Amino acid sequence: MENYINKLKRRNQLSIAGILGLSSSFILFNRYLPESLSVDEGIQGFIEGFQVSLICAFFALMVFNIIRINNALRDKEKLQQLKISEDDERNIKIKKEVSSTTSTVFLVLLIFATVLSGYVNHIIFFTLLAVLFVFVIIKAICKFYFRNKY
Repeated sequence: MENYINKLKRRNQLSIAGILGLSSSFILFNRYLPESLSVDEGIQGFIEGFQVSLICAFFALMVFNIIRINNALRDKEKLQQLKISEDDERNIKIKKEVSSTTSTVFLVLLIFATVLSGYVNHIIFFTLLAVLFVFVIIKAICKFYFRNKY
């Protein structure tokens, strides 16, 4: 149980580091990077709103995890429940299946979107093609890594 407690404390530390890193990088990017010159004001506002919303969502998730872990560290019963829920074989199997299925569906949709974007705009096509290549490379690296690990 002591190893699990250390693992949870480390998770809290990483969440705090994530909050600090996200907030400082957001401030630096907004302060020192020039605004896009080719985007009109309405779209620029939408982009900034999306960025702020995404960062707020990450903050909320990290704070929620910090609170949940701190509550579990204070109460032995909650700690035991958290450990059981994380180590439950059924939950682990569900997470793996969801991850695998989501990855495959995303790959198929990305291929479809890349092909369709070739008919619409070459910039979108090359952007999606780059994302597709990176996705396939990461998936291949993970496959080789886990094949050798297990």
